[in-house]
Amino acid sequence: MKSKRTPIPDNHGTFDKTAENKAVQPQLFSSVKLFFCVDAASDKKQIEDICRKAEADFKHVEVILLSFDKETAESGVNGRIIFTKKDFNLFGRLKRKAKERFGTEPAPLLIVFPAKERNKQCGRLISVVPAKIKAGPGNCFYSDLLNFTVKTQQKKTAGFETFYEQLVYYVKSMGLMNG
Repeated sequence: MKSKRTPIPDNHGTFDKTAENKAVQPQLFSSVKLFFCVDAASDKKQIEDICRKAEADFKHVEVILLSFDKETAESGVNGRIIFTKKDFNLFGRLKRKAKERFGTEPAPLLIVFPAKERNKQCGRLISVVPAKIKAGPGNCFYSDLLNFTVKTQQKKTAGFETFYEQLVYYVKSMGLMNG
């Protein structure tokens, strides 16, 4: 027995019979936010390498860095948005002035590069960054905050670069990115 399709109401209470025939066009990702939650200054070179790759892959790249390492926080990573312990209150919540640095316009894609150790502030930042799609590695502590995860084949030995390359491969395969 065939089920009868119910017409979809539009905003005015009438029914739009063509709504069923309209195809949803995927949005191409031309800009991206990269969020790094790093443990030590040793990750700095790896972050710079990924930033260069992302700048070649996307038209606009914004980098957010959470680091509790004094050396990384002071030197920064090429003038990126940097968050430190000072940006959080006594209860581990992000301060209002720090939240304003994100802006109000959500990024089409947020790629999360988490720390090796669980970090409450890292999870808080992931949850407040405005983004339409949040993607990260499938084996991270924060996968419940993400819309899309990619498991790297070299599970624990895979670094940020391997994850980034695989994520870009899948995004291109789905036709969501030029190239």
